[in-house]
Amino acid sequence: MSATGTGVVLLEAVGHLQSKTRLVGVDLTEAMLARAAAELARRGLRGIDLQLMDAESLSFGDSSFDLVFCAFAFSSFPNKPQAIREFVRVLRPGGRVCVLDSPDWYFDHDARWSWHSELLEAFAGRGIESDVPPPRPGELSNLLVANDLSKLVVAEEAHELTFHDAEEWWRWSWSHGTRLLLDAIPESNRVDFQEAAFAELDKLQSREGTIAATIRATLARADKPR
Repeated sequence: MSATGTGVVLLEAVGHLQSKTRLVGVDLTEAMLARAAAELARRGLRGIDLQLMDAESLSFGDSSFDLVFCAFAFSSFPNKPQAIREFVRVLRPGGRVCVLDSPDWYFDHDARWSWHSELLEAFAGRGIESDVPPPRPGELSNLLVANDLSKLVVAEEAHELTFHDAEEWWRWSWSHGTRLLLDAIPESNRVDFQEAAFAELDKLQSREGTIAATIRATLARADKPR
């Protein structure tokens, strides 16, 4: 099972799994599932089950999956302990939980993107305040251990992101947790925000026209005892 978003994790998993493996993706947003379904159809991939579902209240039975993967969604869960409990509940004994997440917004630690927060505050105002509590240092690892998982492995890395143009960055921004920030911008202001952001992105373009950013990521995996 995968927390789906636009289906990036599912698409990657397809090439590593046996043909008879059941692959299920869930997301709380219909728009994200629609984008995932469109990409799967474009690639001619069938037999992948996409379901509208809250990660904090999964409708699957206990011990339903061998692997649960969540990419860049953990930090956006309002009740993170409950989400991890659900991941563990639907996991079979001997199965594995993998969570990939970023400890902060990429634009908060990349000086090239300092304008991003300023634009969000200007166009969203108080609406940018979220009900989602920010992740605490070590929270993910602590939750995995607290749910009796074993063989915990944690790796932290920084990765360079390269966008071919501003439009690709805009699509990417709607494909994961940052969509919460964009959703906080009133629709009446969203086009103006996009135009202002694109103007800033013009200043970041390389000679080849690409746009770079750096994202910090934490990958944690742990196994459910048999």
